[in-house]
Amino acid sequence: MNENTIEQRLINTLVRFGFPHLQVTVDSQGVAELIGSVATSDDRAFVASIASTTPGVTSVKNQLRVAKP
Repeated sequence: MNENTIEQRLINTLVRFGFPHLQVTVDSQGVAELIGSVATSDDRAFVASIASTTPGVTSVKNQLRVAKP
């Protein structure tokens, strides 16, 4: 499975869970990088969990920030 396929799967999953605004990249080694803002630290952990369990993802660089209220 190539990185574009993995990336698209991850993006589609995040959209289904209500995170369409996040930037996602997956490199040729399967490393997913998550960039953007989420509302809570629980959301940050949840998105990272989704990414890490996506088939083809080998590791996650979680660059997500928790937005200040």
